Amino acid sequence: MSCLGEWPFLEKFDGVIVSGLEGLVKPDPRLYRVFCERYSPAPDNCVFIDDSEPNIVAARKYGMHGIHFKDPMMLRKELIALGLPLKAK
Repeated sequence: MSCLGEWPFLEKFDGVIVSGLEGLVKPDPRLYRVFCERYSPAPDNCVFIDDSEPNIVAARKYGMHGIHFKDPMMLRKELIALGLPLKAK
């Protein structure tokens, strides 16, 4: 079962892990490890975005860049600051 049909924008990402499909619950660090093992990026090359601070803390402890989502414009600024190819609005 896939959630990509429900959220088609996820298809634009290089890799997606859905905690419920993995049988893991954030902020379980195994979830972040599954992503890196499956798609082979180093944690410091990953950006984890979530609206839950504990999940962000766990991702950062694993070595990922963590962005606490609060506002779309702020998210855009943070992604640009990390060097993602987005145009400032």
